[in-house]
Amino acid sequence: MTSGSIGGLLEARDSNIDATVDRLDTLTSQLIFEINKLHSTGTNLSGLTGVTGELAIASDDQDVALNSVLNTTLAGLPFAPSNGGFFVDIRNPASGASERVRIDVDLDGLKSDGSAGTDDDTTAQDIVDALDAIDGLNASFNAAGKIVLTADTGFEFSFSDDSSGVLAVLGINTLFTGKNATDIAVRQDLLDDPSGMMIGRFEDGELVENGTALAVSALRDEALDALGGVSMAEHWSDSVQSSASRASIAKTNAEAGSIVRESLEAQRAAISGVSVDEESINLLNFQRQFQGAAKVISTADELLQTLIAII
Repeated sequence: MTSGSIGGLLEARDSNIDATVDRLDTLTSQLIFEINKLHSTGTNLSGLTGVTGELAIASDDQDVALNSVLNTTLAGLPFAPSNGGFFVDIRNPASGASERVRIDVDLDGLKSDGSAGTDDDTTAQDIVDALDAIDGLNASFNAAGKIVLTADTGFEFSFSDDSSGVLAVLGINTLFTGKNATDIAVRQDLLDDPSGMMIGRFEDGELVENGTALAVSALRDEALDALGGVSMAEHWSDSVQSSASRASIAKTNAEAGSIVRESLEAQRAAISGVSVDEESINLLNFQRQFQGAAKVISTADELLQTLIAII
């Protein structure tokens, strides 16, 4: 349907509203991903003793490469991990002992023989196994398919330098849940206890107590490849200006259409409509004609009466 009121509504939905919603979803998805990447590698004066990932990974996908098209859990996300790795820092505050372990995330899309394929690339199970192998840290999947990490008694842990983004994708120590504007939300446990937010981060081996907060603030003007090389602020500004421009054009078109309609209605009325002035003149003419006819009849009646009287 391309005409009429319904056609206009469908055109507005397909050409304008859907595009605006898509741009908003794209921006929101990147907001979630970028902030989660920072929060997942953030820390506080006290590290983590336990955390549960937000992403529920189907059991059939746990042994499938994270970058495989066969991994239905990750294929439905608007963001994806990349080839790289991250560090796990585990500490015993009482003894002062600490260890830093790198977890490699192989997502180069190549097999061991150099040919294309994901058979040898990292799976969620690989990451769980690597984390569980760290002394003082336990990792497993729960019944819902979420990764659960717990530190041994007296230990605490944190993450840093995640070049793969895998922690954010798996929802480990993230700030947001959801994947776009329809379901974005802050983790419920952080809403219940905001002290769990990772405000600080390690930079060059030193804890900057507000490091994550500063990094999140800087995201506003950081150019992102996923947004076409513009920042979130620029993308938002462009979206608002585009919507405002389309709204202005639609308003102008509506006003122009209204003027054309009024002009056509005036022309129709001039041809087939009723003129009050003309009809008033016609009524006066009819009234005069009636009065004249009545006078003739009255005179004829008087004449007839006179003739009868003479006879």
